Amino acid sequence: NNPKPFFLLAKELYPQKFTPTPTHYFIRLLNEKNKLLRIFTQV
Repeated sequence: NNPKPFFLLAKELYPQKFTPTPTHYFIRLLNEKNKLLRIFTQV
């Protein structure tokens, strides 16, 4: 239940700078307008 180890590892694995895609912005827009019910992702 301690997320700190995960975030320490993620910081090493993922780039420091990233650019959100148009899809990211669209999902955010749906969320801001309370139209987002759920998101399914593939791992």
